[in-house]
Amino acid sequence: MKQPRSTIRSPYMEWAKLCSAAPYNLATSGMAEYPLAQLGADLPQLEINDSSPYGYPPLRERLARKSQAPPQCVVMAAGTSLANHLAIWPGVAIMLAVMGLNFLGDGLIDALDPKYRKEM
Repeated sequence: MKQPRSTIRSPYMEWAKLCSAAPYNLATSGMAEYPLAQLGADLPQLEINDSSPYGYPPLRERLARKSQAPPQCVVMAAGTSLANHLAIWPGVAIMLAVMGLNFLGDGLIDALDPKYRKEM
């Protein structure tokens, strides 16, 4: 069963809010919590997502106006800030492959070529 957003707990966020020694509190905006019931709006009215894969049309139009571009040129992507793994893991794999081949080559030269044998 999926819990409502207001009741989902995150141990990391609790730690970041209560125990972090950072000079700036990046876990909160500094704004006090405001009950949704006091906003005078329903949750569907506050939704900024849409069934369209291109994002919420009013938000796209506003972003297009702000950047002086046609709405067709505005692409909104969810989760791009957490896509670091798309660059990190392939980079690590390439680094390990290159280092492994380098060590293998060094070992083969040491084993097969008497000119390069190291004297101990």
